[in-house]
Amino acid sequence: MVALVNPLGIAPLFLVLTERFNPAERIIIAKKGTFTASIILIIFGLVGTYIFKFYGLTVDAFRIMGGIIFFRNGLRMLEVKLSRGRSTPKETEENLESNDIAISPIGIPIIAGPGSITAAMILSGDAHNFIDYGVLIFAIIFTMALTFYTFKGSDRLSKKL
Repeated sequence: MVALVNPLGIAPLFLVLTERFNPAERIIIAKKGTFTASIILIIFGLVGTYIFKFYGLTVDAFRIMGGIIFFRNGLRMLEVKLSRGRSTPKETEENLESNDIAISPIGIPIIAGPGSITAAMILSGDAHNFIDYGVLIFAIIFTMALTFYTFKGSDRLSKKL
């Protein structure tokens, strides 16, 4: 789970999104973002098996479908496309102020993105008893704690780089 969330890889993105906030506000945003991601991943981790059953999917079919989606997204990232929408700097700032960035985009999809949600669902499909689910929940909580502390120390980390 740590490799999919990649706390060190998303820390610079966290810094860019929260550059206008003071350190105390950044910590609050980091708490909210990791809490949101924890809830989302735990929910998908616990109900992943039921989602598979509801749609008649197997874990292997989901793995194949997920691989195709990741491949397609990777190809899209290689293409250069300019945004068609335009906004003034004032509109952009108002939009950032009016929305809670801790939930979206930091909590979802930056921390709890497609890769980590897919992994939680696949691991849920592989879980057969309470111990397996406990390990999954522990892995999610451990990863979110690591992500929170990475975000909390990202100021110091950026100064050293």
